[in-house]
Amino acid sequence: MRNFLIIFSVIVGILFAVNGSILSSNRVKLESAHTLTLDDVMFEKSTGRLKGYTACYKNIIVPSEFGGIPVTSIWHHAFEAHALTNVTIPNSVTFIGEAAFASNALTNITIPNSVTHIEGSAFYGNALTSVIIPDSITSIEGGVFLENALTNVIIPDSVTSISNYAFGENHLNRVTIPDSVISIGWRSFYKNPIRSVTITNPETYIGEEAFNPDVKITRLD
Repeated sequence: MRNFLIIFSVIVGILFAVNGSILSSNRVKLESAHTLTLDDVMFEKSTGRLKGYTACYKNIIVPSEFGGIPVTSIWHHAFEAHALTNVTIPNSVTFIGEAAFASNALTNITIPNSVTHIEGSAFYGNALTSVIIPDSITSIEGGVFLENALTNVIIPDSVTSISNYAFGENHLNRVTIPDSVISIGWRSFYKNPIRSVTITNPETYIGEEAFNPDVKITRLD
């Protein structure tokens, strides 16, 4: 009888473990992108600024409007430190504020062409592996992509300045600096495995420690 009870207990334990695993797996599979509503955010109707996030969804879609009012700005720190894994930004957005998406778990991001300005540290401290910067952007502000996992980045010809720490502490092996860039800030590409870089505009200013000390910098006159 004792042996029977022991065997029965083991079987019950296994069944509970399997069922728990299946339920957990189903929950992961069922998790899908959530389109934000007014209940999820702090939205300033008079300006179109999305100023804060009050929900806990990790995979989110920011709508282009709330109640007919366009979302034009994602304000400073709006989505900072919410463990986000994915976010879709609408074409209505023209401005992304300081640290707006900092300290999350984003692995990729699509920045729409409608965005004309991104403030410093906007995507700091995520897990981004690649990013395409739209040609609507003219300056890459300080620390925008600092401490990510970028292996590839395309800087458009519209960009004229790259500020301090913009791409610092990533995994970039190479980078192409377009002729349009006239200023590369302090430590903008610091702590990346870049081995060489060619600067084609002789007027381009390169700040101190913009690249690691062992990087070969070639200037074309």
